[in-house]
Amino acid sequence: MISPEVMNHCSTAADIPLKRTRFRELLNRRWGVKMELERMKRLLNAVAVFAILSGCGGGGGGDGAPAASGTSGTSGTSDTSGTSAAAAPSAPASTATPVSAPAPASTPTPSPAAPVSINMSLSGAQEVPPNQSGAGGTGTLTLDTATRQYSATVTTTGIAGTAAHIHNGAPGVAGPILFPMTQSPAGSGTWVVSGQLTADQMNALLAGQYYVNVHSAALPNGEIRAQIVPAQATTTATADPNSAPRDVTY
Repeated sequence: MISPEVMNHCSTAADIPLKRTRFRELLNRRWGVKMELERMKRLLNAVAVFAILSGCGGGGGGDGAPAASGTSGTSGTSDTSGTSAAAAPSAPASTATPVSAPAPASTPTPSPAAPVSINMSLSGAQEVPPNQSGAGGTGTLTLDTATRQYSATVTTTGIAGTAAHIHNGAPGVAGPILFPMTQSPAGSGTWVVSGQLTADQMNALLAGQYYVNVHSAALPNGEIRAQIVPAQATTTATADPNSAPRDVTY
C-alpha cells in the first residue's frame, strides 16, 4: 500500500504542469493588460499633442512637434514607437475682393430750349384802322424761352418812320405800347429792341397777343403793322373799325 507521503509527492508532481499553464495564462493576461495600458497611453499622448498644436494655430512654423516618447516593455521587448501628430498647415485666410460701389446714376442735363424765331411782314392793311399806305417792312423776333431774353429787328421801305414800338394787342385791336424801338443807325429805316420779358409777357407773346408797328408824320398813330405770331399760335386778324388807336405820345 502506497504511503500518504508518496501520494502527496506524486500529487504535487502532477500539479506542476497545471501550475505552469496557469502561470503562463496569468503572465499572458498581465501582459495583455499592460499592452492595452501602453496603447491607451500612446493614444492619450497623441491626443494631447494634437490639442496643443491646434491651440497654437499650426505650431508657429517651427521644425515640427516632438514625437511622443514610447515606453519600454518587459521580457526584453522594447516598444519605443511613439505617435507623432503632425499639425495640418492652416489654410490662408481668404481675402475678400473689394467690390467697388456702383457709380451714381448720372442725371441727364436738359438740352437748352431752341430759341423761338418769329418772322413778321408789315403793311398798312393790318393797322387799326387799316390804311392804303404803300409802305412795307419785314422783321424778325427771336426769343429764348429759358431765359425769356428777346431781340427784334424791323426793316422798313417807303416810309420815313418817326417811331416804332411793340404793343400789347390782339389782331384788329390797338393796344398800349410795351417796348419802344430804336432806329439804328438814324434814318436807316431799321428799328431794333432787346430785353427780358416777364413770364406773363412771354406767355402773351407766344399766344400771338403782341404786334409791332411803325409810325410816320402822316399817320402818327401807326402807318404799317404786323402781328407777332409764332408758328404754333393761331390768330384771326379781324380789324375792329371802332377800335381807336391807343398809341401814346412819342
